[in-house]
Amino acid sequence: MSTMARSRAYRRAELFYRVIERHVSAAFSISIPRDDLDAAVAEFNWPEWVVDQDRMTNPYYFAFRCVQEGLARVLRPFNLKGPVQFTFDSHTSGPLCLDHWDLLKASCTPEIASTFAGQPLFRKEEEQLPLQAADLYAFWVRKWKQSGDREAMKHLAFPWTADRDIPRFRLDLRQGGLLRRVANCQRNSCIATGGRPKCIADRSGISKAHDARRLVDDLLSPKV
Repeated sequence: MSTMARSRAYRRAELFYRVIERHVSAAFSISIPRDDLDAAVAEFNWPEWVVDQDRMTNPYYFAFRCVQEGLARVLRPFNLKGPVQFTFDSHTSGPLCLDHWDLLKASCTPEIASTFAGQPLFRKEEEQLPLQAADLYAFWVRKWKQSGDREAMKHLAFPWTADRDIPRFRLDLRQGGLLRRVANCQRNSCIATGGRPKCIADRSGISKAHDARRLVDDLLSPKV
């Protein structure tokens, strides 16, 4: 893209961002490195009755769950009110996520489950302006993450000046945190279905892989 074309594209993006600043209450982002997720799923001590573990290497599944659980936990700190109707961009993994929706909700605490307005919706971004806003934000978060520029994320270093400091929360999961979350998903699934939660990964293995990193619950504290 030429410098002139890039300048025009940034100008259009800036105009759209001004609309976002006027109407968006908060921003929420999740980072899940594929290599770390693959390693966490491979290291987990799966029970014999669990099949097709490769599906767990789909980062979309974890993001789908983390967005809903994570946002529920920061509603109060961000002065947001539930219940929340989640709308996601149409994705090939959408049907798989919806297949597990009832289990996801049943495995949540009553407090978190009460923040869900109902089954999530999947729509085309061309039909939903808020999805386009999320796309714009996700593009820059990904760019900053890949460049390792933490200050850019902290200060919203767009090519234009941000007029409003939008409350925001980010969740960066690495291998240790992902392994812990895999174990939590498996445990909660057992509890929700009435199974015996003996299929949790060996805790020594979790501690070893997690090393000195904080647990997922620690990661779910607001970072504004």
